[in-house]
Amino acid sequence: MNKKQSKYTFSNFISKHKGKMITFLSILFISVTLNVLAAPDHELTYHGKLTDTNNVAVPDGNYDFTITIYDASSGGTCLWSARGTCGAPTAKTIAIENGIFSIVLGE
Repeated sequence: MNKKQSKYTFSNFISKHKGKMITFLSILFISVTLNVLAAPDHELTYHGKLTDTNNVAVPDGNYDFTITIYDASSGGTCLWSARGTCGAPTAKTIAIENGIFSIVLGE
């Protein structure tokens, strides 16, 4: 190997491109940090299967759901309602196919 040719090594690459790499890593760090600090998503997708008393899927169609969360299994206080308020919850129409449904809660 003569003097005009230099051996290409990782350390040669690093020393030659140090400024560009620092800039790239800084931008990458800032991007990741901003994504982590972004507000959390307050939505939850819930999937289920609606059946009749014989455990047979209900017919396809649109069904009205009223979804509320209580602090007890019976006689509790309403903590949250998918639509409307705890005092006056309203139904949300959901399409059901083969008994399967999907709903986004918190939108």
